[in-house]
Amino acid sequence: MRRYTSFHSLAFPLLSYWSKDGEILTGSLPARTWREAAEMFAPFEAPHGAGLVHFTLSMPKGRSLSDAIWFEVIDHVMTKSGLPTTLVPWVAWGGEKTSCDHIHIASACETYLGRELELQTSLKATERLERDLRQRLSLPDLPWRHDPALVLAPTISKRNRVKHGQDGWFASDLNAAMRQKRPSSLTNLNLALEENGSAWRVTTSPERADLLVPTNLLTGRSCNPRRAGAAFRSSLILQRFALAARLRAIAFSLFLHRVADHIRDALPTFLQTQGKQYERASVGPQPEPHQNRQNEGGCSEAASTLTASRPSPRGADIGIRGAPPELTSRAAKGTGGQQSHTGSYRPDPGRIEPSLSPTGAQHRVSFGRGRSRASRVIAIYRAAKRAGIKIKHRFVSNHTAVLVSGPHGELVTNDLVDGTLIENVENPCPGWAQFVCELEQIPGCWKRELGTASENERPTVF
Repeated sequence: MRRYTSFHSLAFPLLSYWSKDGEILTGSLPARTWREAAEMFAPFEAPHGAGLVHFTLSMPKGRSLSDAIWFEVIDHVMTKSGLPTTLVPWVAWGGEKTSCDHIHIASACETYLGRELELQTSLKATERLERDLRQRLSLPDLPWRHDPALVLAPTISKRNRVKHGQDGWFASDLNAAMRQKRPSSLTNLNLALEENGSAWRVTTSPERADLLVPTNLLTGRSCNPRRAGAAFRSSLILQRFALAARLRAIAFSLFLHRVADHIRDALPTFLQTQGKQYERASVGPQPEPHQNRQNEGGCSEAASTLTASRPSPRGADIGIRGAPPELTSRAAKGTGGQQSHTGSYRPDPGRIEPSLSPTGAQHRVSFGRGRSRASRVIAIYRAAKRAGIKIKHRFVSNHTAVLVSGPHGELVTNDLVDGTLIENVENPCPGWAQFVCELEQIPGCWKRELGTASENERPTVF
């Protein structure tokens, strides 16, 4: 039950085409014969009118409908096509003795008052109406047909290849170019046709920008691509350019996803390999298992690096981080600890082993076991409480020092790396001297006045 549509300027050639063994079944014109209907359609003929439209509806072989059901089908088809049956002049012709039950509908494309109507006769609207009629009449469903706008290279029927040779030639070359190159514009299409060795080139019509005109360079003739099939209309060819652009974008997206998957699979192994290399580079050359890691005095090479010479303030923090102040003084004096005949320091078994990571002082501040910036700040505030003054603090030098200010603008800086106390006081408040003395009692803190001591010298702490 597919609606076949054709448009006509005059009524007489159309109505005389109908088989004379039929009759007018129904309509809005009071006509009994097709001649009377042709005379009544005269005011609506072109060019003074909008012309006529002709619909043909057929039932499958062996199936027929009663007149009452045909009236319902006619009313439904005309309404869905944009022709209200109560506003336009129309007639329906049927009863012809043929192999299948069918009817013809002739209608003006305008109302009785001359208002032109917009008809829904596109391929999509026709297929939607056909499926609707098949469901209403309990007919078998149509086989699935793809949307021509979503098919990059539609098939060409054998009948069109034989009947329309030039058009079939162009349609074949067009499909080959669309499959191989996926052009997204008319310029790219012509380039694809040229690369494939095709003699066809496509341009737009001077009168209509949406009308494509294929021209054969060998024969100089143009063709109408629509005759190769409904899927080769100019509008559908232009829509395929957008489809080709989307397909190219999807293909590129899939390629990026595959690359990302490969990187994601190879990344753990790559990072693990690089991590091992970095670890070997930071630690240094690895000794063989059979090599002796102890020096002549029986101490490990790591422990032998702690010499009895007086270390610099920052060097002391790097070399004996985590050791108590007593260990610092003994290492600086060269007394109190056990030494081998080479002068290396041998720590007591009960003492805390020093940290030997040369990069620790560069990345974090450590004051020994259980100490941190927070513990140093807490100790400073406790000292201020014991001295009876109120202070404020803030971190400076990339959080490697804390600046403490008093109530009268007094300032004292505590280096969190080497523990240096640098005081800058002009008019100290009562209790400030006691506060500074309390700070000197904090483990790892020692006082240095501005300009009085060298930065590389540190007094011995007992």
